[in-house]
Amino acid sequence: GELNRQFLAPSAEEADFVVLEHCVTYAYHVLRYGAGYNTVKLTWEALRIVQESYLMPIIHWAETTPAYQKFQGRNFVIVFAMDKGRVDYPIASRATQHWHAITTVGNGTTWMKRNQPWLLPEATGVDPCRGRTSTSKRRLIYYEQDVVVPVPTGFEWTAAADDVEDRHLLLFYAASPNSCIRRHISRQLAESPDAEVLIIPKPIPKK
Repeated sequence: GELNRQFLAPSAEEADFVVLEHCVTYAYHVLRYGAGYNTVKLTWEALRIVQESYLMPIIHWAETTPAYQKFQGRNFVIVFAMDKGRVDYPIASRATQHWHAITTVGNGTTWMKRNQPWLLPEATGVDPCRGRTSTSKRRLIYYEQDVVVPVPTGFEWTAAADDVEDRHLLLFYAASPNSCIRRHISRQLAESPDAEVLIIPKPIPKK
């Protein structure tokens, strides 16, 4: 609010959009890294706890406010900052499906299925990762009123960064070690006849 006071309305009732502030991602990480909820099973338990005990009471409170009653919450905004947006918080997502959610993912399930960016353009045959991706088991949740924002970078763009004519490029993509798509991309690039392509499948030491 202090950085963008030009966007503040005199009151929530007069605002075009009302942002519900919360710290659910922080609360989740406190449980995961500070209270021992750091296994796959306990991770999901931590997400359930922070939704039921923390975020849902805030949402229910918001529903009682005069600002909410004005449009029944259709101008309310909530941020879901985890990697997969709404799907990481299914309980809260259901309660706010008519709100505007700000996430880093959109309708990626449909886009990924249609475009299959992990396959080479000349690839033929059956997709080896069909039905074996994380979105196959847990489809992304996206509503037409939601807003997708890119993940900000912590690096300042410089003239040197813009000069790519005579230097090698490092391509980084993140995925879990057991990712079918990750293994398939690495395998395809490793078979490239281009001498400039080098695959490093293991973590690179910082020093």
